[in-house]
Amino acid sequence: MKGHVFNFRKRRVAYENLKKITQNSAENGGGNTKTLPQSPVKTGSYKNEYQPKTINNGTFEELRQKLSPADAIAFVKANLLYFAFGFVILVGIFWGAAVAKGADRSLALSLDFLFTTNLQARLAHGFFETFCACFASNFMFLLAVYVFAAAPWGCAAVPLILFFKGFGVGLCAGHLYIQYGLKGLGFYVVVLLLGIFIFSVALVVHSKNAFNLSKRFVRLCFFKKSESFGFAAEFKNFTLKSAQVLIFAAFSALVDTVLWSVFAPLFNF
Repeated sequence: MKGHVFNFRKRRVAYENLKKITQNSAENGGGNTKTLPQSPVKTGSYKNEYQPKTINNGTFEELRQKLSPADAIAFVKANLLYFAFGFVILVGIFWGAAVAKGADRSLALSLDFLFTTNLQARLAHGFFETFCACFASNFMFLLAVYVFAAAPWGCAAVPLILFFKGFGVGLCAGHLYIQYGLKGLGFYVVVLLLGIFIFSVALVVHSKNAFNLSKRFVRLCFFKKSESFGFAAEFKNFTLKSAQVLIFAAFSALVDTVLWSVFAPLFNF
């Protein structure tokens, strides 16, 4: 018992001496004493607490791999039809803008039911009439793509519809610039461009689905009779997707109508 008490007192004296030495060192500026590093507080996994460099290097490595040329090429191949159809629309836009310079004004006005070429008539419309005109134009393109999707020649017709859409957009932009100069171009950018972009994206998605369905219809008619299995279900799925695209077309028409109502009165033609 006495030995235990002696050991306890000895440890306490040693602790008091160590405490005094530490206080004296702190008062004298620290001396040569070194503070032991504190152990990290565990808030997550072991790797997050004790190996931060490894995690950071791994994150950058994963990011570099995701941005590698091979992944970019694979992404383009996986979405090749989207890029191809978008390119077709761009070609049509440049073609229409080039044709607008030498085209007769009557040609542009005759396409007003599909494209905005007669500003004076459109400016006289109210909110509901403008929405109906914009939505009717979008609906006609979607309907044409939908009809050709269930035909063997849809593979050729769908890209032509996209080209015609781009041609009309370019013709409209060129006509506005020729008739009204920079004011017409500004009107096109501020009022028309956003709605055209939204609908063009929806049309490309719709055209890609229609092209795939038409391609299967070609194989069904001329090559593989076994393709008939599941064709009805695929056509039903295409119809449901078409309804979703139609919602985007309505949203595009609504955006056009709002921009017409807000910004069109600011332009004096």
